[in-house]
Amino acid sequence: MYKLKFEQAGYQVIVAEDGLSGLELARKELPDLILLDLILPEMDGYQVLGELKKDDRTKKIKVYIISNLGQNDEINKSFNSGANGYLIKANLTPSQLIEKVNQIFNGQEVGVKRAGVVVNKKQAIKPAETLVKKDQSAQFGSSEPARIKILLIEDEEVIVNMYKLRFAKAGYEVETALNGAWGLKIASQKPFDIIIMDMVMPAMFGSSEPAKIKILLIEDEEVIVNMYKLRFIKAGYEVETARNGAWGLKLANQKPFDIIIMDMVMPAMDGYEAIKRLKSDDKTKNIPVIVISNSAQDADIERAKQCGAVNYLLKSQITPARLVKEVEKFVKK
Repeated sequence: MYKLKFEQAGYQVIVAEDGLSGLELARKELPDLILLDLILPEMDGYQVLGELKKDDRTKKIKVYIISNLGQNDEINKSFNSGANGYLIKANLTPSQLIEKVNQIFNGQEVGVKRAGVVVNKKQAIKPAETLVKKDQSAQFGSSEPARIKILLIEDEEVIVNMYKLRFAKAGYEVETALNGAWGLKIASQKPFDIIIMDMVMPAMFGSSEPAKIKILLIEDEEVIVNMYKLRFIKAGYEVETARNGAWGLKLANQKPFDIIIMDMVMPAMDGYEAIKRLKSDDKTKNIPVIVISNSAQDADIERAKQCGAVNYLLKSQITPARLVKEVEKFVKK
């Protein structure tokens, strides 16, 4: 997605899927700019940055961190390790990222400042210090401050690990539960100072079986299909998929669906034409259609809404959990 956008803007782009291969490519190709994530397999972003700055061949290359972490210590650690700047990934569409890169090459300061002052209006999630205060008084003769106990209830393992690590580094004691039922059980057995929880989770005590909302997902990228389908099934939805607009239209006419989610760029029939046909058919005209797309162009967003889409979401900014929440705005379980 980013590669295509940058190439359309006239840039030559080299992509690495892990830190180690990224370091090797940087030493080989000597690019003018490196956009570096922090959470990477094989070698994390900090390690890559450290190696780049130690090597005479690569130490003068501009390196901008692009990450969703956004906490002050991560930002400062990035600058202290030699990063030229820090961009919050979730705050930027592909087009906005290209604009930031243009500004970088024009010598302008972009992104987040040292000490965590965000240049963009959108703010990163603040750590638990904003919600609870640590008791600095000693207990039972100990010089150690009281440990704040946090219960984190969240079913996405990547998010659990990220937040748990961050809270542990900040000195909090953290327990986790992967569903609402288990979280309720732990909360009833142990004292916690604060509970942080997701709203969409499997297995909750006392909940009756929800009515199966039927979703039609029209998307040609298999990775995205599998990712979203799994998340919807975990949330209790029934999902059918179609790999192009024509097949999606056929399914929509054959079976009843409560909501349709579709990409705009697909083989056989694009999303715009599919939405127009759905809205012109009495059987399907009242089904809400949510668009998920890589395009952040205002003209594309406006065109989709004029065709009848109820919402337009960027793939670069939408997580599976958030997509579930967006669907819940238009259907009732």
